[in-house]
Amino acid sequence: MNRKYPLPKLECMRIEGYDLYQCPMVIDFNKKLNIVFGTNGLGKTTLLTMIQYAIIGPYCGAQKSRNYGGEQKKRRPIYEKNFFRNRMYEINECAFVRICFSINNDKYDVKHSLYKHSLISVVCNGKKIEGEEISYDNYETKFFSKKAKNLDKYLIYNYHQELLKSTGLPDENSFIVMMNEIMFFTEDRDYIFWNEDTGKLLIAKYFMDSEKYLKYEEAQQLVKMYDSQARLKTYEMSFIKKFLGNEPLKKKDDIDREKYLQRLTENNQDIERCKELLCKMNEQLYKLDKERIENRIKYEQCVKEISDLDNKWYENIFPDEYQEKYKRYEPAISHKRCPFCGSEGIVLPKHIDQCFFCGERIEIKENIDLKELDIQKRNKEIERDILQNNFGVLKGEICEIRKKIRDGEKKLNELLETENKLKIQLDQTEDENYRKYRKMELEKKELINELEKAKAVERKMRKEIDRGVDGVFQEYYGIFKKYASSFFGITQTVNLKLVGNKEDRLFKIQLNGSDRETYYDMSESQRVFLDLSYRLSILDYFHLNSYFICETPDSTLDLIFEDNAVKTFSNYISAGNSLILSANARNSTLILKLAEQYKSNIGIINLLDKSRIGYNNSGELKSLEISKFL
Repeated sequence: MNRKYPLPKLECMRIEGYDLYQCPMVIDFNKKLNIVFGTNGLGKTTLLTMIQYAIIGPYCGAQKSRNYGGEQKKRRPIYEKNFFRNRMYEINECAFVRICFSINNDKYDVKHSLYKHSLISVVCNGKKIEGEEISYDNYETKFFSKKAKNLDKYLIYNYHQELLKSTGLPDENSFIVMMNEIMFFTEDRDYIFWNEDTGKLLIAKYFMDSEKYLKYEEAQQLVKMYDSQARLKTYEMSFIKKFLGNEPLKKKDDIDREKYLQRLTENNQDIERCKELLCKMNEQLYKLDKERIENRIKYEQCVKEISDLDNKWYENIFPDEYQEKYKRYEPAISHKRCPFCGSEGIVLPKHIDQCFFCGERIEIKENIDLKELDIQKRNKEIERDILQNNFGVLKGEICEIRKKIRDGEKKLNELLETENKLKIQLDQTEDENYRKYRKMELEKKELINELEKAKAVERKMRKEIDRGVDGVFQEYYGIFKKYASSFFGITQTVNLKLVGNKEDRLFKIQLNGSDRETYYDMSESQRVFLDLSYRLSILDYFHLNSYFICETPDSTLDLIFEDNAVKTFSNYISAGNSLILSANARNSTLILKLAEQYKSNIGIINLLDKSRIGYNNSGELKSLEISKFL
């Protein structure tokens, strides 16, 4: 009999300060069926994602590893740090989600921030877990750092360790994979049955003990690392061959070294002259650009002084009514444009005591020295025009020198390329290239040897997995067939074949005696519910008290399969598990029949009422059959 790993059993969740919903929003999860109901845009997906986030944080996939610069870098994908914050209408730094769940006999009360990705508090069996609060982004950087020390001072780490004790899983990555890859079937429809990496991970975890599982994971990562490094070395060698035109040779025909050295010397002199000229042109460009900026500063100051003089004239000598009208049109007049049609150069200069429009004389105070003010203004206008003209000249000079710099840089690149080609012709360069290339060949050979060793270890461990699979396959297959057959029906034959280490995956599916190598060999409804059957059978066979989240399962479902889909989900609930579905505001046979079957054990989260946006068309809502359950 296989070992069963307990998983979270949801009890209740509370959302505070998050204005996508009417808060405080409290959800009491039903032990059998829960339906998140609402129209598009009310936050169904956000709420389902929040359930997962409330338990494990922002993780959204299995651990990944890549090779960078000869070193293996690991990471665990997480949601963008503002994932929940971006869905707020008014930002609230105090927004949080709190969830209560149990794993086996352990009771958890966990609180996460919705403003930032951070774990705020954890209480397990009435005892507060201690640790420093840190964002998940920063924690992940520290977790995968070479100097990962003192992680136990962080709350996230201590929470993960507590979860491992409760579930019995070998590491936190196993728990994260289970929550994301198995227990949450999103509208993206990522099919894990045909996913080689996920399949290896799941089978290794379930059919091997914890220590062997970790060693198998290390073996897989070594294969990936050596394979990546060998590919990189091959690419580097190909690049050298392409650059030189062929593979470097140990010896080359004699060449006129003096001639090539002379050409190289002359070319280097040209390079230095070109660099010196570019340096001077850049200095000149800097100087001109500085003058241009200073010109603009003086120009703006001059325009301001002209405006100040205008204000002085009209605030002191003209009636307020005229002053207000003049200020409206003065900017256009001062730039020699008609304030009415925008034409340039047609506003004739007037005396200061004449109306700018009709030329009629305006009564002014006799003690104002109009001539002096007029002279000051005209001088400033002349200064402004000179500055504007100089600005145009500076712009032209800057454009010209920038063109010269681009031409100079192009010439410098050509000279540098010529220098490299000349060096290649010299014996010492050829010898160095040869040594480098042969060294790469040896390094590649060593990497290939290490790769073969790593593959041999992985194959050996894979055979151990096969033996483990052989021991429980028939028992597991009975659970899988219960789910798959309930969906496909008695008229179709579904078989799960054990492939073992002969191919990259352990299982193959047969439908009516025909192998279905990829999900393209099945209809959309068939591939969805085959994948669901795979997930539900894993949860049923290997776990206790699990829950399963499925977004809009009826969105791609053929009408003839809806009754069968109800049976599939009912099998899962009957095994003592909890099901969470999202449903759009439309009549759905699948949702209605499940709701009717579990009407005494159903929890409906009605986002038509709980969403901030709400829904006011009660007439349309009453026409839906599901309305009787709301």
